[in-house]
Formats: sequence, structure tokens, C-alpha cells
Amino acid sequence: MSATSPQQLAVRVAAVFAFSLALLKGVAFLQTGSVALLASLVDSLLDGLASVVNLIAIRYAMVPADDGHRFGHGKAEPLAALAQTAFIAGSGVFVLLEAARRYTLDEPVTTQPALGIGVMLIAIVGTAALVLYQRRVARKTGSLVVEADSLHYLSDMLSNVAVLAALILASQPALWWVDPLAAICVAIYVLHSAYAVGQRALGQLMDHELPGELREDILKAAQQEPGVLGVHDLKTRAAGPYRFVQLHLELDAAQTLEAAHSISDRVAVRVRQACPQAQVIIHQDPVRSEP
Repeated sequence: MSATSPQQLAVRVAAVFAFSLALLKGVAFLQTGSVALLASLVDSLLDGLASVVNLIAIRYAMVPADDGHRFGHGKAEPLAALAQTAFIAGSGVFVLLEAARRYTLDEPVTTQPALGIGVMLIAIVGTAALVLYQRRVARKTGSLVVEADSLHYLSDMLSNVAVLAALILASQPALWWVDPLAAICVAIYVLHSAYAVGQRALGQLMDHELPGELREDILKAAQQEPGVLGVHDLKTRAAGPYRFVQLHLELDAAQTLEAAHSISDRVAVRVRQACPQAQVIIHQDPVRSEP
């Protein structure tokens, strides 16, 4: 992948946006003291760090296979994601503790709530534009990493809306409790995201099978090829942007090796249509007809 590829450009734009937003939120937090805004600030910092790690992981994962890594470097992506999970979970716990402390101190948001409201409006509009851009890149390139990133920022936009509502309501002295409550909600969302990311990363690192629906599509594609008498022992896994498919084809033992090889090649094409960019390994099992 070139250094100017749409995938990498989308990740770089996301990183710059996240760090710029974190800076604005930091200034607003110092002025407002909003713990919900602090939670959103931590989330934006993590978004920026995640995008930087994603950029590094994408570049390394796309390095072609070599003598030491015959299956490529695709697992760099889930390894990076697993490392991020620890930081994301830690930030969620930090925000929960800070929100609990705010409840015990009974501290309202007292200074310049308008600044925080303005920053969150910028965050919502900017994140919406980023999501639209990332989705366009994902559709154009088929990049699963960019598609997943766009879903993550879409969730962030919803949490920004919650923080905006908290800032508006918490500016009223009687509703001071809304601010730490919103922080708790954002923290729970962050912890849930950490769990989801960690689960997917571990699945790839442990060579978990591809989704059942995709496996069914692969089997159907292989069985549709004329000359295929049966398909069994399907094995699948993922490693970052790569998919690996292994299966056994039952073929007529009376035909020539060349004919069997041609059928296998056509099956591989069908499988890659059902599972794009898959690396397909096919074992041919001869089947003799009953006398």
C-alpha cells in the first residue's frame, strides 16, 4: 500500500481531527470543570492514539509475505487493537472514579458553560463530517479498518450529543448531578467499546472462524461449480485485512489431474467472489463411483 493511499489518508485525517478536538475540549474543561467534558476529552485523546496505532498497524499489516512470515503480517492489526484495549479500559475506570468523586463533593459546573457547549457543537458537526468521509473511503476501497473506524466515530458523535445535553442541563444549579451522570454513561460506553475491541482482536489472534453466514456462502460457492461432488473440512480464519480459507473438494477419481486442477482453480475464483481477497487452499479428494 502506498503512503498516499485513501485508507491511510482517512486514518491520518481522523488522528489530526481527534487530537485537535482533544485540545479544544481540554481548554473547555479547564474553564467549565465539567466531568462529562473530561470524559469526552479522554475519549478524544484515545481516538487520536488509536488512529496513530491503526496507521502504523495498517502499514505493517500490508507488508507482503516474506521468508520469515509466509502468511503475511496481517496479525499486526489485532495485536495493536489488543494493546489499545488496555488503555481504553483504563480511561473508562478513571472517568468512573472521577464521576464518583464529583458526586461526593457535590460540585456543580459553575464557570463558562457556553464555552463547553460551543466546543461540543464543533465536535458533533466535525465528527459527522469525518464519518461521512470515512464511509465514502470505505465504500471506495473496501477497507474494513476504515469502515470500523467510521462506526467508532459515529458512536463518539452520539456520546458528544449526551455531553452537550449534560452541559446545558448542568448549568442549572438544581441539575448539577446531570454532569457526573453523563460522565458515567460515557465511561460505560468506553468500557463496552474496550470489551468489543478486545474480543475481536483475541478472535483473530486465536484464529477464530469467520462468521457462520460467510462460511455458508463459501460452501455454497464451492458446491455450485460443475464437477464438484462434495465439499468438507472447511477451515477459515482472519489476520487483519487478510482472510484464509482451506477446504477439501470431492472430485471424480477417473478424471485427469489437469481436469481436477482446473475445477479447483474455478472453485477458488468462486470462493474469492464470496469472500473477497481471501487466500484459498484446496485439497483434492478422489471419489470413485460405485461399480
